[in-house]
Amino acid sequence: MSEEKVVSRSVAVGLGMLCIIFMASLAGTIVYHTMMINNKDESYDDYVASHSYTNSEYDSLDATYQTYAGTHSHNNSEYDSLSSQNTALQDQVNYLQYQVKNFQNEVINLRSPRLIQVNWNEWDSYPLFVAPCLEITGMLFNVGSDPAYCRLHVVLYQSGGGVANDTYVELGTIDGESWIYVGTSVFYEGSFGPLTGWNVTTEY
Repeated sequence: MSEEKVVSRSVAVGLGMLCIIFMASLAGTIVYHTMMINNKDESYDDYVASHSYTNSEYDSLDATYQTYAGTHSHNNSEYDSLSSQNTALQDQVNYLQYQVKNFQNEVINLRSPRLIQVNWNEWDSYPLFVAPCLEITGMLFNVGSDPAYCRLHVVLYQSGGGVANDTYVELGTIDGESWIYVGTSVFYEGSFGPLTGWNVTTEY
């Protein structure tokens, strides 16, 4: 019996010590978390204090906003005036673009080959003992800057509207701002008499 009492006392003392240790740890944990909460509350209060505005500060900010809004607003007549100015400027832009397009077309036209006949003569030559022909003489100028490959399309007519000859005369290439001399004869059958008309077209 005495041994059982000694064991019971030892167990009771051990449990008591564990309870005391547990209570001390719990008290320490509560104190630590309480301090952490208090520190966070103080930090929050400091943040709110540093980021808050008084009524006078809010009034000052509102006055600044109202002043800005008043100096950056426009009434209907001002908007109409700005719209009219914008339309006028757009019209000017369109006109300038139109002029630029015209200038570009003029440059293209100046560069493109253009042929001009100078001292140009065409006549029907109908001698007695030689085959008749249409004589063509003159100078052909290329006033453009680009070269032109050209030829003459010749159509000869005799009495009754018949076509005596329909042919091409190749003249070759005329360089830009240059010229060639043309001297050619287009023959036809003379049994139906001399020519009643002809067409000579320069093609390039």
